[in-house]
Amino acid sequence: MYFNALKAEERLNAEVDDKELLKWDPMSMRFLDRSLMANKLLNVFDQRFENFLLINATGLSKFHPRAILDYVLGREEDKKKEAKVIEYVDQYFTKVVLANKQLSAGTVRNYKKSLNHFKAYLKVKGKESVAVSSLDNILCIEFKQYLQNNSREGGIGGMTEVSASSILKNFTPIFNRAMDEGLLEKNPFKVLKPKHKSPRRDRLTIGHVKELHDLDLTRFPAQRA
Repeated sequence: MYFNALKAEERLNAEVDDKELLKWDPMSMRFLDRSLMANKLLNVFDQRFENFLLINATGLSKFHPRAILDYVLGREEDKKKEAKVIEYVDQYFTKVVLANKQLSAGTVRNYKKSLNHFKAYLKVKGKESVAVSSLDNILCIEFKQYLQNNSREGGIGGMTEVSASSILKNFTPIFNRAMDEGLLEKNPFKVLKPKHKSPRRDRLTIGHVKELHDLDLTRFPAQRA
């Protein structure tokens, strides 16, 4: 493939013997024997190339011939499926969060904080190379446990469930997008049930109020003021 003074080549994955080569028609760019697998592959590639031209008609100049060839050969989907989780969340932050001028500075900081916790978790667990397609319920549940674990690295105390939920909720839209892009069949973060409200504290009883009223603070004048 030659485009914009750049070239990309690939060997067709189809065996053709010397006799079949004699049947090549340079005008139709096909073999005269229509039953050959090589012809069928060429037809598929032709159709994919036409689709690519239609989809990207207004922006062809930005594509390298290798990217076009990967699309024609069906490798683009394979590359997407190999995308690492840690790279995908960074790309989402750059392309979606930072690019959205309607988001408040606080929301952007919250996303950044969530991603930092997630990447720290992947590093601690040795899962930095896990692919988006391999993301499952177990990894997400363990991430929640990591956030709430009192023995986390660096001596950091565990979060409350409400605090952990504020971190986890940011991953639902991230991996909803991954589903839309065909990288995931289901969003494993949806199995988590975030709690956004702190548990209600017990109210003071009449007995507690009376004890406070009768408390002797004569030795603590500052508290009596």
